[in-house]
Amino acid sequence: MLALTRNKGERVVINGNIFVSVDQGGRDQFKVLIDAPRYIPIWREEVAPEPKARDPRAFDRVRKAAEQYADAAAFFKLARFQSSDLAESFEANRRLRWRRLSDAIRAAFPDNVADKVVQEVDSLKELWEGRRSFGVFVASLCRSLDAVLER
Repeated sequence: MLALTRNKGERVVINGNIFVSVDQGGRDQFKVLIDAPRYIPIWREEVAPEPKARDPRAFDRVRKAAEQYADAAAFFKLARFQSSDLAESFEANRRLRWRRLSDAIRAAFPDNVADKVVQEVDSLKELWEGRRSFGVFVASLCRSLDAVLER
């Protein structure tokens, strides 16, 4: 824990985008003013929701879902040159696998971070589509992000 002394009007900056300042209130109270982006939830301790319990197998499920998506994408690439019915079937499978991968990522991260992780993986998936190593890549990306969040 970091303890700081601040005078009225002085601020503390957290992560470059969260500003905290202290203002005088009543006799035994003071006001804490927090300026933060909307996607960062801020709660008083007595009403804060319990954090999700971390499932130790969450990232294994992410890796497996990413590998299944990569397989589905590879089959879709091959099926595009075959009949249109076959290509439609494989495209539906690819979309289903992407939803499962998105769900696995959302289960592995807190709500305020999960959507950003899904967007990041979505932007990178075209580079990796059809490669089995996509699962290893996504799992390592999620583990790295998790390590950063734990700091």
